[in-house]
Amino acid sequence: MKLVSVTSMSNVLGTVNPIKDLAQIAHRRGALIAVDAAQSVGHSPTDVTELDVDFFAFSAHKMLGPTGLGIFWTRQEILADMPPFLGGGGMITDVSSTGYVPAKGPTRFEAGTPPIAEAAGLGAAVLYLEGSEWTTSTSTSTFSPSDALSRSRPSSTVHSASSAPATPSARPARHQSGRRGVHAHDVAR
Repeated sequence: MKLVSVTSMSNVLGTVNPIKDLAQIAHRRGALIAVDAAQSVGHSPTDVTELDVDFFAFSAHKMLGPTGLGIFWTRQEILADMPPFLGGGGMITDVSSTGYVPAKGPTRFEAGTPPIAEAAGLGAAVLYLEGSEWTTSTSTSTFSPSDALSRSRPSSTVHSASSAPATPSARPARHQSGRRGVHAHDVAR
């Protein structure tokens, strides 16, 4: 089996990868595609079926949700062929002295106590984002790294690192800059 693994948006430079195009290329070559969407899910609505990806993962805290919860999505036909890798709790339908029968569907991957509070928090974050300008405007994607740099005090010690797209509608609200010789945590203080 061939697998292409790619990030949807770079955490460092803000580069946005053309996921739908990459998925088409991977599928034409007989490969599956896995997308790490941790950096992109909080910036705009995402439809995994529209992107035509096979695996999609992100962290709840990257879209205003609580820490400690990750989301993994895959196509139903792929999920049906995947064996569970942990056992216990609600992922078991039947147990005996010789083995166990895992639950059907995604439940068979949910061993142990589920993160109930975290899941409720993510649900609230999604509702908030769906009701915000996130879905009705491009306010998060019209950020200009060049504007940010031009507004900072001119200095030979300020540097910028960005390969974000030049087109405002394709640009994430993300920019990396810092001061030469000064740790990023010290700049943030």
